[in-house]
Amino acid sequence: MPEYIVTWQIPIVADDPFDAARQALEIMQDPASIATCFRVEHDTQGAWMIDVADPDKPILLDHEWGLNMEEVTTRSFDKVEEGGD
Repeated sequence: MPEYIVTWQIPIVADDPFDAARQALEIMQDPASIATCFRVEHDTQGAWMIDVADPDKPILLDHEWGLNMEEVTTRSFDKVEEGGD
């Protein structure tokens, strides 16, 4: 079974780093939260932005651009699973 790195990111205004982490945890654990997007990385398959609320539409991130979200490209998830670009 492959191993992935999964990250969740959110801007938070807080008094200190602990307060920011506490607020993020509250948001993440809130059943009504719409904070459902994650960056998922695999060392050979690439990186995706996945919205677990809409799992049929993952966004494959272009390796050349990494985190530059202005350069995000959408590709067929089926093609990625088959090993294509």
